[in-house]
Amino acid sequence: MRKFKLNDRLKACADMVGNSKRIIDVGTDHAYLPIWLIMNGKVKYAIASDINPLPLKKAENNIEKYNLKGCVQLLMSDGLDAAAPDKVDEIVIAGMGGELISSIISKAPWVAAKRKKLILQPMSSECDLRTYLYNNKFCIQNEKAVFSSGKVYTVISAVYTGIS
Repeated sequence: MRKFKLNDRLKACADMVGNSKRIIDVGTDHAYLPIWLIMNGKVKYAIASDINPLPLKKAENNIEKYNLKGCVQLLMSDGLDAAAPDKVDEIVIAGMGGELISSIISKAPWVAAKRKKLILQPMSSECDLRTYLYNNKFCIQNEKAVFSSGKVYTVISAVYTGIS
């Protein structure tokens, strides 16, 4: 099986994935993160989700290229709308603005109810995302700044605690 390297931004997201067996990558684009996580033994199963068919086609091609058809499921979904809460342990939302990430989480109350771990990487509006997390009783467990492609990005790990 051919290996590949993630860019530093996605690698920082991968490093935050815990000992879960199943993740969903919302806005997957090319499915590099789920593929890398499976190939490196960090997860057993992943859902590569996107709202548009073209990114899902790219993801499908990569999944076939790395022979992971049984390990990575494709899902066309607006955020977490079509995701099954009991099929994922951790949720990765990377490469979107903080306001959009906040909106995706707010439209899926099961994220808080089931205390799912979130790995978030906002491209903009990081302050808005932090405000949303605080106001909605999510606790930031870990965060890391990473320099990738000439820019500094922040990766945040958070979970609902019910405490402000």
